[in-house]
Amino acid sequence: MKKVYAIILSVLLVNVFALHAQRKRCFTDEVYHETIRQHPELLVKEQQLEEFTKNFIQQNNPAYRRTNPNGTSSVVYIIPIVFHIIHEYGPENISDAQVRDAVRILNRDYRKLNADTANIISDFISLAADIGVEFRLATIDSLGNCTNGIERIVSFHTHIGDDQAKFNPWPPNKYLNIWTVAQFGASHASAAAYAYQPGSVPPINPPPYGSVDGVIALANYVGSIGTSNVNNSRTLTHEIGHCFHLSHPWGNNNTAGSVCGDDFVSDTPITKGWDHCPNYPSVPIDICNAGIHENYQNYMDYSYCDCMFTYGQKARMIAALNSNIEGRNNLWSMSNLIATGTDGSTPPTCAPIADFYPKQDHICSGDSCQYISTSYNSDTMTYLWTFPNGTPGTSTLQNPYVSYTTPGPQNATLAVTNAGGSNSITKNSIISVASPTNPVPNYFDDFETAGTFPGNGYIINDAGNTWQRFTNAGYSGTSCVRILNYNQSQAGFVDSWITPGVDMTGCTGATLTFRMAYAQKDITKTDVLKIYISTNCGKSWGNYRRQIQGAQLATVPTVNSGFIPTSQSQWALITLGNITGLNGHSDARVKFEFTSGGDNNLYIDDINLAANCTIGVEEIKIASLNFDVYPNPANDAFNISFETMEPGKAEITISDLLGREIKTVMKDQLNGGNHEYNVDASQFSKGIYLVRLKAGDISTVKKLVIE
Repeated sequence: MKKVYAIILSVLLVNVFALHAQRKRCFTDEVYHETIRQHPELLVKEQQLEEFTKNFIQQNNPAYRRTNPNGTSSVVYIIPIVFHIIHEYGPENISDAQVRDAVRILNRDYRKLNADTANIISDFISLAADIGVEFRLATIDSLGNCTNGIERIVSFHTHIGDDQAKFNPWPPNKYLNIWTVAQFGASHASAAAYAYQPGSVPPINPPPYGSVDGVIALANYVGSIGTSNVNNSRTLTHEIGHCFHLSHPWGNNNTAGSVCGDDFVSDTPITKGWDHCPNYPSVPIDICNAGIHENYQNYMDYSYCDCMFTYGQKARMIAALNSNIEGRNNLWSMSNLIATGTDGSTPPTCAPIADFYPKQDHICSGDSCQYISTSYNSDTMTYLWTFPNGTPGTSTLQNPYVSYTTPGPQNATLAVTNAGGSNSITKNSIISVASPTNPVPNYFDDFETAGTFPGNGYIINDAGNTWQRFTNAGYSGTSCVRILNYNQSQAGFVDSWITPGVDMTGCTGATLTFRMAYAQKDITKTDVLKIYISTNCGKSWGNYRRQIQGAQLATVPTVNSGFIPTSQSQWALITLGNITGLNGHSDARVKFEFTSGGDNNLYIDDINLAANCTIGVEEIKIASLNFDVYPNPANDAFNISFETMEPGKAEITISDLLGREIKTVMKDQLNGGNHEYNVDASQFSKGIYLVRLKAGDISTVKKLVIE
């Protein structure tokens, strides 16, 4: 039995240590040291703040300890706060309820209203302080508009969180800015959040950013509900401590448990810090000085059993709030509380701000997609959607489903209304409906024809760069497809394009080939190309069929410029042979997905999806028509010819890629034999058209390019 208990205890301990090892941490010290390295002049500002803090505490001691008879602080500092939710419509777009829960926790912790103060060990019970700070979401924004204190900004920077993700900062001497992101970039990969202490805020960045003063945190480390949890819920309590001039208890480094250090606070003992909650009193907590217990339950430690600030920390924070450095002393001024709508007066009802996204960025003809409203700035609103080409064409549901049969890019509009007003947004080409499947089983494109990319059934999904038809380079001609990546300084953008559908019914032994040209400019950076294949019109892609990255992409030696291929020798042939699973599928598609590492341009040409395909009865009938459209491309006129074996009805129509009929060339009863029609194209706009021939029970289509 003892052995069983021992095993259980071992498993529990392993799980506890694993939990702590997986937790993200504060990154404030790393950011601080890098800022000082770049801006050593800030050390003077820091010293000025330290002198002010020392003098303020001496002059006001014990005023900062002043409390009411019930033990609460007799002076309360109101701090206007704003949350900037940086997102890309994923779970990082946290709810208003989660944000409000985070504010609730801040006010609980900074007013010493947390129930777990009952857990404070005897050495520190008398030192646990009500800081006397209350946080209120702003109800007036920096431009004087009505707000609920939560704004939402769509940006890919949510996946590479750093100072460059701090969009639209409101004046930091009027608001405490908090930004939330999905994840930090590679240099901050272990971070849960970071902040700037007053005195160490770097100079203002160029527009459109502005001041970086405030807190930036992972969205799932905000509040205790939604995407977060109780274990992560005090991250903002810790980080705002930094904003109010507190260090980690062991000093300005980020490695708890390594070196005994000090935080310039009179009543927090010298400590190494704790990365776990010690089992006191079974284990010693006087690590640095024998007989002096360390304050491992402090909010500024990493123990994850934190539940208190000390009076010494309160003194330091109140000093920071009375200093003019970074304008902290203006945050709680009555004039600013009135200006930010945090003076306690009843706020007006704000008009909502419309926003939405579709759950899929492309669908097949006849399928449906759900649109999700992400409108904000109000808890209640009504919805009016408009969907040109959609079924239904309008909706008053919050998150409606819409189906499409018309191929091509689709637009959508959402108008939202409440007692405070209304707002609307239109998003053009927000979703693409796949064009009809190419009836030819073997698909080839060399991109030489203008107007075929984008368009002609291709779907492009751009995040930061742009896939485009490039007319100054090619393997088999003068054109290809390029992603312009050379000037992309920020890594992580994912951009893709999808081919038109190909009917692979009755086909075996499929092979995909394409030409690629690429040169690295910086061997320390890694661009990635992935190739996917779908058998169901792109509804699912499964795992990628090929990944090529970094030096593997290179077809020429390193080029420290925006690479452009100049000869066929700079192109490589990429082959994906024996692609199984396509047989019997009538809508196969290929996706080329490029993830930027911030390196160089990539070029694709001569894509060819080929297979051995059995010719059925229908294909034999179509072949017997000898259907032709020429010249193709055409200018002012073109010819249509075909052959019928016996008398019957025939019809020729011309439509655009959206399926709209442009012209009926003929509709008649024909005798067997050869038939030819000359068509005036002078009234046709430049572009791609579909010429459809129906002869008896046979129907076939050819593409026509008008230049």
